Amino acid sequence: MNALLSGFPILETLNLYFNAEEYDIIRVPSTLKWLKIVLGNGDIGASLEMNAPGLEYLNISEITFSNVGSLENVVEASLDVFPSPGDSAYAFTLLKLLETLSGVKHLVLSRSTTKWLLGGPADLRFLEFPHLLHLELILPWFNSNSL
Repeated sequence: MNALLSGFPILETLNLYFNAEEYDIIRVPSTLKWLKIVLGNGDIGASLEMNAPGLEYLNISEITFSNVGSLENVVEASLDVFPSPGDSAYAFTLLKLLETLSGVKHLVLSRSTTKWLLGGPADLRFLEFPHLLHLELILPWFNSNSL
């Protein structure tokens, strides 16, 4: 798939829907402004690598991530992510992804993402989102101590 994507040097919008045959890395073009990736099967995943400084919209579902560059221009993001196989620092990896979304105004965190985040160490320091206007949290459970 990476060979195919590399053939579109000025691509701005990308919708990907597929079933991953094996754990693989997807590298998206740096010119993207709009990205949506949905995997059809939750058993085997793919890992996302991206450095798209002009990206404004991000929607990723049933995917992990490995190397994420600058995403400060993203204004709307929906994250349904899960840990990479063998990633013992999973909560910190997710925080690093969220940190790159410093300019986000609309954020949706799915059940799997919040479960991953809330299951982190007790001393986990949550980030500030100074531009966030809309937050949608889909919680795996509710405990008033979690909020």
